Amino acid sequence: MSDKPLRLLVVGGGITGLTAAHRLQKRLQEMSRKFEIVLVESSNRLGGLIHTVRQDGYMLEEGPDCFLKDKPRGLAFCQEIGLEPELIETQLEARHAGVWRHNRLIPIPKGFQLIAPTDLSAMLMSSALSLSGKWQMLRDFWCPASTQLDETVGAFVRRRFGTEVLERFAQPLVAGIYGADPDQLSLKSAFPKLAEKDRKGSFFKQGNDKTQVEQTAATRTARTSLFASFKEGMATLVHQLGGQMTHVGARLNTSVRTLTGSENGWNVFFSNGEEMEVDGVCLAVSAPTLATIVMDMDPELYKLLMKITYSDSVAVHFALNEKDIQAKLEGSGFVVPLVEKKALSACTFVHRKFAGRAPAGGALLRAFSAGRAALALKNLSDQEVEKRLWKELKTILKIKGEPLFADLKRYRQALPQYIPGHTDRMNAISDHLSALPGLAMAGNWNNGVGIPDCIEAGERAADRLISDLCTDF
Repeated sequence: MSDKPLRLLVVGGGITGLTAAHRLQKRLQEMSRKFEIVLVESSNRLGGLIHTVRQDGYMLEEGPDCFLKDKPRGLAFCQEIGLEPELIETQLEARHAGVWRHNRLIPIPKGFQLIAPTDLSAMLMSSALSLSGKWQMLRDFWCPASTQLDETVGAFVRRRFGTEVLERFAQPLVAGIYGADPDQLSLKSAFPKLAEKDRKGSFFKQGNDKTQVEQTAATRTARTSLFASFKEGMATLVHQLGGQMTHVGARLNTSVRTLTGSENGWNVFFSNGEEMEVDGVCLAVSAPTLATIVMDMDPELYKLLMKITYSDSVAVHFALNEKDIQAKLEGSGFVVPLVEKKALSACTFVHRKFAGRAPAGGALLRAFSAGRAALALKNLSDQEVEKRLWKELKTILKIKGEPLFADLKRYRQALPQYIPGHTDRMNAISDHLSALPGLAMAGNWNNGVGIPDCIEAGERAADRLISDLCTDF
């Protein structure tokens, strides 16, 4: 066993970087290895997109408000770091959502697995589809699996279920998850389980197969929540991780300009002119930022990273008195198909989704505009965006009066777009990294945009550095 202390740098203080630093500390302590871990973050706080704020008794999530329970690493990680007592589920009355259709809110039929229907009777009963749309949907029973190497989500849904299912359900759901156009999103990269099911035949037949072991949204009972959050908001996860990283030195307002290989590891050059020599580096930042850092060191890797595109979106919290909402609120919110020609893509009824998000008698709505719908707002001022989204919400939910306050957040280059060819690009990036021991990369641009995905990505990156640098164990 070497007595030389390992010096490691983690770049990026979002959930991926925090998880990587936490994992490095844990594993090196288990090995009784001497080490120094430095985590740098370009902004003035840790957490990345995860940020919980409070105003006038309301709890506002400026980033994700929950995570999927179906991806097991999220829950397991929370349990490992002692957060199980803080976990909460979606409230019982909010475990479904609606879609805006024909100037009214219609429940999304039960049985949707991500973006694909699996319950035929529920779809046939839905008033969101025309008779023609329901007839087209039946093609699923005889539709062959795709022969394309990398089919888009739009092509998959259109081929198997028809245009109306795509326009009325899949498109707004894809916009909510990825902020993407389904005709520009790779099915096997964004929804690999659906690509696998496509090879097995009819989704409706598979959905009705009671012998299936996998529990999905189609087989859940009304009392089972698909999502989890924390009593005091998502920032609980960031605070818990920060408190446990007792041997990690965090530096805010610090960014990396570039890095080069050295005889003993890596030379890191910071934007403020400082330099640091380390044994290993974990770069847990966005693909464009990564590309800039490695541009001089590996031009081919730079080109691969620059091919990963991102979308913009905007969200506005509106606080109001619940009595001012004349429409009957059901579920956790609703999505708005692009064919409705609105700037609004979706709305969450925050005060209904999770407990403790609004004071007694208060309501909290979170309006989103993402994907192509958000393009219409790109050049508007914040005040103009708020006014536009409020006007649409006011009409849909029959709201009287004005909000108590509004809080707007723009997300620029926040959601990576898994366009066709994404898997090949990831494999090519992995090949480049295999020739660069002591360097790991991770982020939501790789294998998933959700919090459990980012946790797994951070842990994989940490394990790579341990494997590269601790060969004497």
